[in-house]
Amino acid sequence: MIYEMLESLQLQMLEMGYVPSTREWRNERVEKENKEAWTFGYKEEVAVVKKLVDSRPRSSVTVISNFRICQDCHDALKLMSEITGRQLIKRDSKKFHIFGKGICSCNDRW
Repeated sequence: MIYEMLESLQLQMLEMGYVPSTREWRNERVEKENKEAWTFGYKEEVAVVKKLVDSRPRSSVTVISNFRICQDCHDALKLMSEITGRQLIKRDSKKFHIFGKGICSCNDRW
């Protein structure tokens, strides 16, 4: 159920013009196309989708981690908030990111 919903969200994100960011991937042996495929289903995205599946409709979702959110997940969560119409809250090692209606509370300055 989680991966089916994630795949559906990813297809909608691609239709909205989402392009996976691979600039933070350090492994030069991995081809660009493979890096883009690896960005789908990244840990923050899976955690958010699991919370979306497990929570009440229209409720906000909070995910907490001790590592910093990457650019790709930041972009993906903005789009997920727009698609689902729900507030997504991500606490990373530095700050809270509150995603809603396709924007983030940090104004993309993190």
